[in-house]
Amino acid sequence: MDAYVTTFNDEQHVIFVTQNGHVHELYVHDGRWRDKNLTSAAGAPSASLSALAGYQTSFNSQQHVVFFTDDGHVHELYHDSAWHHKDLTTLAGAPRASEYSQVLGYQTAFDSMQHVIFFTDDGHIHELYHDGAWHRRDLTNLAAAPLAVVSNDVTGLFDAYVTTFNNQQHIIFSGRENHVHELYHDGAWHHKDLTALAGAPSLNSESALAGYETAFNKQQHVIFSIGTGAAFSTAAHVHELYHDGAWHHKDLTASIGAPNTDVSDSLDGYVTSFNNQQHVNYFDENGHIHELYRDNTWHHNDLTALSGAPTAVGGSSLIGYQTAFNKQQHVLFEVYTGTELHIYELYDTP
Repeated sequence: MDAYVTTFNDEQHVIFVTQNGHVHELYVHDGRWRDKNLTSAAGAPSASLSALAGYQTSFNSQQHVVFFTDDGHVHELYHDSAWHHKDLTTLAGAPRASEYSQVLGYQTAFDSMQHVIFFTDDGHIHELYHDGAWHRRDLTNLAAAPLAVVSNDVTGLFDAYVTTFNNQQHIIFSGRENHVHELYHDGAWHHKDLTALAGAPSLNSESALAGYETAFNKQQHVIFSIGTGAAFSTAAHVHELYHDGAWHHKDLTASIGAPNTDVSDSLDGYVTSFNNQQHVNYFDENGHIHELYRDNTWHHNDLTALSGAPTAVGGSSLIGYQTAFNKQQHVLFEVYTGTELHIYELYDTP
């Protein structure tokens, strides 16, 4: 599951894959949620039941959904005035993705380009980018970076974001020594070991990882979970690496006495630009969704208790985002009903 906003028409979009490999979209139009089968609309092949991502390109008012097929090819569904399909692996002459890879997609509006990120079985991170045509490059080689973790037990140690205040791209991942690493692009690709720079603790094998910018104060933020115990599966804390000219580390859970996170589940971070706040969402071991949010200091909310929402299923996706056009926050997760998974939304109105 993934979600994104199209700012050019003020709509929300939630995408997911059904058991038959069809990509569906839930979107808000005229004040209510609607469903569309994008695979059927675009005449696209079935997706593998692994990973997908969605994003907008605001510079041309388009939507994009990227996913894998069982042969390791990256495919794109895109919408201009109708839905279309492309095999990006074939167009770019790219290598096949690992069956354990995530896929990430985003725009760089400052140069009107699209970017799709994935990794191969050898632990190399690859980029497909579009500047009028699709191309590929091996970012691990270009940045002389260490190899990424490739494992069927790891699903959250990979993320990407853009810093709009300096027109840079950032890809964060776990190295095989359990450090958080960054590939960043400022005209060329470079590498940094953020764990070493910030003096932070190492990741666990089940840690989750996410990154975002705060454009209002020109900072970068990377959040991750670390568990304790023999299997690193208990008493997990949410940690932050943040950059304000140099990299620093903070244990967010300990700093405000928040409940522990379930280290085997995902976490997410986002910004509300309309009030200059940061938000970090995570699950506890009872399936409650918690929020750590920062105005001038960090605070905690149990969103499940506040909203009376059902308990999330273990291993659920967790996605948070803002809709700046109506000053709302949104958190998506999944609930097991006994026979199927349903997508739920928590939302906050001002």
